[in-house]
Amino acid sequence: MRARSHFLWPLRAKKTKCWQGKLYRSADKELVTDRRRVQTILARYNAIFDGDPNLLISRLREFMGAVGDGTTIMPLFTCSFYTAQHPLDPVVRRSGLESARPIRIGHDVWIGGGTVVLPGVTIRARSVVGAGAVVVHDVPPNTVVVGNPARVIRTLP
Repeated sequence: MRARSHFLWPLRAKKTKCWQGKLYRSADKELVTDRRRVQTILARYNAIFDGDPNLLISRLREFMGAVGDGTTIMPLFTCSFYTAQHPLDPVVRRSGLESARPIRIGHDVWIGGGTVVLPGVTIRARSVVGAGAVVVHDVPPNTVVVGNPARVIRTLP
């Protein structure tokens, strides 16, 4: 499945700035409404207790957009991926403006529980991110990364 150029929603005028990495107001009514919508979908996802793989993947695609076949994320799912970036300038930061950078995850990646992934990071194909890692830089393909900040500890064949 080909990933969309954006996450979750069709590109609308107020969200254009988000997806272009420009400053936007996170308290915008449209963004708040969409966050609530996703929270509702996530609550329904986490209520699935029988593990039906077709239902799980269908619900994942409702809030993630593109999800590859064979993806497994078991309920209870909480997400520690952060695409929002807050301005360093305190005046701009207090104004409520922020920007965003996408997170990209390649094929056959394993991400351990409690992992934090920061804005703009790409985790390349066939990599493993150890539980609790804080990923602040791109992860090369075929590697194992662990720690805070995450660092390569092993190259995979």
